[in-house]
Amino acid sequence: MAGVWSYQREFVEPVLTRKQVQALNYQAFFEDKESYRWYNSIAAALPNCPVMVAKTVVADREADIYPLLTGLQALGVDYVIRSKHNRPLQPQGNLYQLVNTFSQQHQFSLALPATDKRSAHTAVLQVSFGPVELKKSAAKSRQPQPVTHPCWVVKVVEDACSVVGQEKPISWVLLTSHPVENLQQALQIIEYYRQRWHIEQVFRTLKTKGLCIESSQVRTEAALKKLLLLALMAAVKVLQLIRARDGTTNQTMADAFTPEEQQVLSKLNGTLQGKTNKLKNPFPADSLAFAAWVIARLSGWSGYQSQRPPGPIDLLIGLQRFEERYQGYILANSP
Repeated sequence: MAGVWSYQREFVEPVLTRKQVQALNYQAFFEDKESYRWYNSIAAALPNCPVMVAKTVVADREADIYPLLTGLQALGVDYVIRSKHNRPLQPQGNLYQLVNTFSQQHQFSLALPATDKRSAHTAVLQVSFGPVELKKSAAKSRQPQPVTHPCWVVKVVEDACSVVGQEKPISWVLLTSHPVENLQQALQIIEYYRQRWHIEQVFRTLKTKGLCIESSQVRTEAALKKLLLLALMAAVKVLQLIRARDGTTNQTMADAFTPEEQQVLSKLNGTLQGKTNKLKNPFPADSLAFAAWVIARLSGWSGYQSQRPPGPIDLLIGLQRFEERYQGYILANSP
């Protein structure tokens, strides 16, 4: 469940330097900044979520905002947010200075996907953790903020032995409201943060290699909003298929496809399977994993489970080809 919050920037001729703009932005209240979207969108999403379900916000460094950390607590929402600022601590010192004194508690290997700045590789990661008490900085907010904010920190650093070439090693300082008193809890926080990769998959689907939404040419803000919402719906469906592709989510096709679409997927499956067991759809016929296999095959994926699994762009292409076939099916069966 989610909430959507959109902003429209008015075009103005630049009269200030970038440093001057940053200085003015620093003086503005949190509620008047675009970064307030981190709070607004979460508050808008809460009414759409089951009341009795625990909720945790997982976000990257842009969300390391003191009024957000304390504001989420007021909303009754936990968080796992990667640190961006070397915040002052109570009674003295700063965040990174203290975190660097934490003793290593564990070391493990983790397969990391490729990004624009990092090669896909298996990283050897060292884990440490401990409590901290953040101190309110000079950031402005109309809402009253606690002078201090206790939380926990999980530090994850890549060992030099697994760093690829001249790439920067993995280094995460994760702030969290969840208690981290033992290694099992620390590893759970790391697993929460890893789920943020699904957000990157959605953005990848929306951008240049996928729907290329940034190249859209429309005349009005309203039209662009509608186009963005439609693109986001498609990207979320792609994400559903990615998560379901190995059959571990136990979702059914009905979670993403209409009854008519399910019929077409079943018919297409027969045309896409091979003669050997290795080229047959291995999933239950009513599962979302079954649909993901069919969609991936439409994109040109080989179908062999031993090879690279279909990615977001594969599934997007497959969805587009499925839609063409589905429209043909509707026309062929219309009165």
